Amino acid sequence: MKPTDHSAQIDEISAAWKRAARHEGIDHEELTVRAYSDSELFLKAVHRNTILEQHRYFYIAQRLCDFFWEQNRKHRGVSTPGYPGHYGCRARLRDNKLEMFWFYNEFKRKNDGSGKHRVISHYIAREGQYRYHKRAFSRAHDWELPVIEITEKGFEVLRRANANQVQIRKFCQANEAALFKLACDMDELEMESLIPAVV
Repeated sequence: MKPTDHSAQIDEISAAWKRAARHEGIDHEELTVRAYSDSELFLKAVHRNTILEQHRYFYIAQRLCDFFWEQNRKHRGVSTPGYPGHYGCRARLRDNKLEMFWFYNEFKRKNDGSGKHRVISHYIAREGQYRYHKRAFSRAHDWELPVIEITEKGFEVLRRANANQVQIRKFCQANEAALFKLACDMDELEMESLIPAVV
């Protein structure tokens, strides 16, 4: 189906609901059940799609991490100015929670005479709502800082978008619960209206 066909179909369905709302010669009981049912299906579909959207954000976050680590690998030679890079980033999706975070690597020479280093990673807490403050990267090498800035700018966009879709998910759950309660309340009122009045 073409996008224009879908748009026309939405317009047609919307017009039908408007006509039904004003019309008195139709079975409103059946349409009311359908209205609740369609709303529930819509809310569940949106909820599922927010989860899918989060996985797409995670994919994009991984590509941003790949970009950062690609630049990091280019500066790992001992003759490279600013060797080695101390900062690192990760993206993680766990229990429907998407995280993009940074850490600082400390290199300590091993005492075994090998001349190798062991890496100690220190997690950096994010102080800003959607992005890290620049002071979190104050120890970055000259080549690291612009790469961090580009990567973190992308992370900020994803964090904001993810926060928005999490809110959408919560709104869907709230609306579903509220509509269910409304349907129950209306059923109770209709049952009470069938009880004969006591004279």
